[in-house]
Amino acid sequence: MVIDRTGATFKHKGTTYIIGEAVIGTDASEYKGLYGTITEIRDGDNKETENDTPDIYCCFEPPVLPHEIEDLKKTFSCLCGEPKELDDICLDEVIMAPEMIKPLGTPEKDCPDVPVFAIIQDWASDGSTGCTVELCANYEDARYIFHNRLHYELHSSILDIWKHREDFCTESSEDFYEGYLDGQYSENHYSIQIEQKSLYLTDNFLTLANAALLKKRITKSCYEKGVAEGKDQMAALLKLLLSENRIAEFNRVLEDSIFRAEMIAKYITPSEA
Repeated sequence: MVIDRTGATFKHKGTTYIIGEAVIGTDASEYKGLYGTITEIRDGDNKETENDTPDIYCCFEPPVLPHEIEDLKKTFSCLCGEPKELDDICLDEVIMAPEMIKPLGTPEKDCPDVPVFAIIQDWASDGSTGCTVELCANYEDARYIFHNRLHYELHSSILDIWKHREDFCTESSEDFYEGYLDGQYSENHYSIQIEQKSLYLTDNFLTLANAALLKKRITKSCYEKGVAEGKDQMAALLKLLLSENRIAEFNRVLEDSIFRAEMIAKYITPSEA
């Protein structure tokens, strides 16, 4: 079987591989960390290798960071037993086993998104430069941070020093402020703005968000149920269940006092609490 039509799919051990889909090389491959695209999949009698798994053909992009280039050159130099330069390394139509690549998908196509708001500060003053980015889930919180950061700069930082000078210039709008010294913009400026971005709700992000909410629930539940009868022991039990991803038992411990007592007696010793 040969699959080479863009968009065609092939499933192997629960993972779907799509022709034209972006992938990254895993630790099981010499191409680990490289980004590429699946161009063809062969299985059965059409395979070129003798592997038990399908042959997945990938075209990889060359690394862009200097240390990544050096790491790739070292890997293939050791593999081939002679020095290799980047141009010597085959990146096109590389045959990979399924465990050697991880499909990345395309978040903007595959995932829903929600708006987030970035508060971006950029400054330069007397040879020092910097930039910060803070994210908020709603616009009102972003505006509050915007207000606080700008208020500090106007009254306690570089803008407070500059604002009395004749060469101090400003520009502003609803979600933007910039102050700088005329003729010295590169050396002396400060700006702050709010930008709306899209946050793609990938499966990995939702898993992390759920784990963060569960950890918060641990603390809240311990205090809400914080009677003297083993609050510390309950906290230790909840942390144990969460660390082992035993969500059903986690929820039952919160709701069933008898089950909670049984689980504490079974898993938690006084020294652990």
